[in-house]
Amino acid sequence: MESDLDPAARRLMETFSDALRALRAFHEREVQGAAELFARNPGASFEEEYPQPISAVVWVFSDGLVLTRYWDWRGGSRFEAIAQPGHTTEGWLMRQNLIPTEQGLLRLASFMPGSTGVFRSGFFGRCMVRYASVDVIRRGDPRLSDHENWALIDFQATLLTIALARPHPPQRKQLLDELREVAAHFRGRLDTAEREEDLQAFLRDNPICFAPYYRVHPKFDLGAEYEVDFVIESQASGDAVTRFVEIEPASHRLFTRSGDPTAKLRHAQRQIDDWKTWARRNHAYLRERLHGLDTIDYEIIIGRSGELSADSRRRLNTISQEVADLTIMTYDELLSRLETFISNLAVLVV
Repeated sequence: MESDLDPAARRLMETFSDALRALRAFHEREVQGAAELFARNPGASFEEEYPQPISAVVWVFSDGLVLTRYWDWRGGSRFEAIAQPGHTTEGWLMRQNLIPTEQGLLRLASFMPGSTGVFRSGFFGRCMVRYASVDVIRRGDPRLSDHENWALIDFQATLLTIALARPHPPQRKQLLDELREVAAHFRGRLDTAEREEDLQAFLRDNPICFAPYYRVHPKFDLGAEYEVDFVIESQASGDAVTRFVEIEPASHRLFTRSGDPTAKLRHAQRQIDDWKTWARRNHAYLRERLHGLDTIDYEIIIGRSGELSADSRRRLNTISQEVADLTIMTYDELLSRLETFISNLAVLVV
């Protein structure tokens, strides 16, 4: 499958693999925790409750994951992920809910539509289930570490982008509808958010707002000195482009009545200058943490377009021309970029 992928898609597959490793760690931690619990209870048998080996498959959807664990008759533990573009967790559980068994894939939904939980030593038609568990995992699950929660977001973003590139037309339509819904929520949030943290949380939970990209890193630390609100990895003309993004409140103005940059904007510009200096001094360190640093650009997202007069717009353009690697944009412009991205993808729907 990967041989015919372009470089951007291959990077997406790398992101998918990174997330897979994090979720495998979660699965293994859960199994180890169960083993330790049984070890503290002499009257219970871990082997009877959890016959070994246990393998797992993660079914990946746009709204979450289904983690299916099962006794593996083949010997040895396996862990795999299967993308299900165009499906939701609830719909898949109601219509599919597949469990690997020695007799083949069991469609549990044919017997117990929508079921989750643990199943032991029972027959479903011709399929014998010695042990299986079905668990829904969504973003923010308290059992997941911060890293694993972000792995889940990576899973969903990767699935969304790959599915848009290679789906059947009805699935493209559904995915585009989901993107349009995100854009609509973004517009509504801009009109109601009172704090910078509210918009940061929305962007963190909906990284597609930074599209096109292949990875988003929130709260990316630059050593112990600085923290970047978002680092966006993307690609342009074959080069790996990394964007360091500073988020300021949408309620703040960019210029004073006299036409000078406001204190908030000047603070953000100083922050960018500090990041640039740090990045130059620690380029080798950054290359180890990010996929590629062919180009580093910087963005400040602040304020609303409706607050900009024609003169303020000219001043903003002048700043951008003077600093080639810096873009200052409003939240409305970020939303417009997302809507343009969606419009460009819409040509795929036939």
